[in-house]
Amino acid sequence: MSAHNTELINALLDGELHGMQRWIVQRHVSGCPLCAAEYRRLQHVRRMLAAHPPTAQMSDSPEFFWSKVKRDIESRGAQT
Repeated sequence: MSAHNTELINALLDGELHGMQRWIVQRHVSGCPLCAAEYRRLQHVRRMLAAHPPTAQMSDSPEFFWSKVKRDIESRGAQT
């Protein structure tokens, strides 16, 4: 790995790299202060997201939302 490639660091963290490519990226990250810092930063972000997953806020109750979806599907079916 001759350049600093954030996509490869992400792929390493995701477990998407295998064999020689994984070894090359790991070796680069362990020897490059910039990439090592990026690796640690991405690990931190992932831990923060795992600890605080986003929650979707709905203005309607789930039952009302699905009744609107059902009504919309039925009205589109009647149009065709």
